Amino acid sequence: MVELATDADGRFAETAADGTGVPPAWQAVQGNRRITVYPTPQDRRLPHPRQLSWADTDYPDRIFDPETVRAVVRELVAASELPSAEADWRLIDLWLENVSAGLVDRYGRWAVGWRWSVGEGDFDGGPVGSWCCFSHSVTTPEATAITVSAALIEWRDWLDDLAERFDRFLPLPADDLNGWERAVAHLVTAVGDRTQYESGWYGCCTTVLGWFLDAAGIESTRREKLLEHAVGGRFDSWVEPPRAVVESVAEDLARRVAVDLA
Repeated sequence: MVELATDADGRFAETAADGTGVPPAWQAVQGNRRITVYPTPQDRRLPHPRQLSWADTDYPDRIFDPETVRAVVRELVAASELPSAEADWRLIDLWLENVSAGLVDRYGRWAVGWRWSVGEGDFDGGPVGSWCCFSHSVTTPEATAITVSAALIEWRDWLDDLAERFDRFLPLPADDLNGWERAVAHLVTAVGDRTQYESGWYGCCTTVLGWFLDAAGIESTRREKLLEHAVGGRFDSWVEPPRAVVESVAEDLARRVAVDLA
């Protein structure tokens, strides 16, 4: 494999037209002078699931039918040749991004979370158990399509589960400290159970709490400060926090929200 162009971070960069009639795209040359084109330009970089807003997790204008997911994913997997396990990491990364881009085009931005795996997978500390990473989760095209489908459905189920949990507590009056404390403690525990308190689980926890504050109508600039003061540095990887710590985080966040919304 010969790399044609990379950006400052060592990732494939958009190349100029080379006389082949192929538009600017991610490109790499593989064996026997065969050109593999990855049509994912710079501006299509997809967000990490942590960067999604709560509104992004909804799909009012899209249809998500778990029964048809496998057929959709099968087409995406077949659209470009699976890199080998020994391929350059950039080829693997680009292939994964292309699959994600196809899912986002079909279902919406929320679909990027299918790779947010439990523990030290592609995206550290997530709630998805069906997918780990390319080296562990990719085999044959058919089996890979099944795995990706399961991961996407699992991620969607998690988002739907969160929506139901949010609905149990919201709306919450600003002065209902007990209600806010119960909600926060409940969500921390729910995330911990789902992520198994593995590596980086607190990142998912902070994201979910941020989504909850988002759903409650708190502006993004305030959410970041509230979460940093209440949660920052109080949870660790591979460690289930003592109940007293969870309750302390819940109490602290509840009090700060009450002051913020007063």
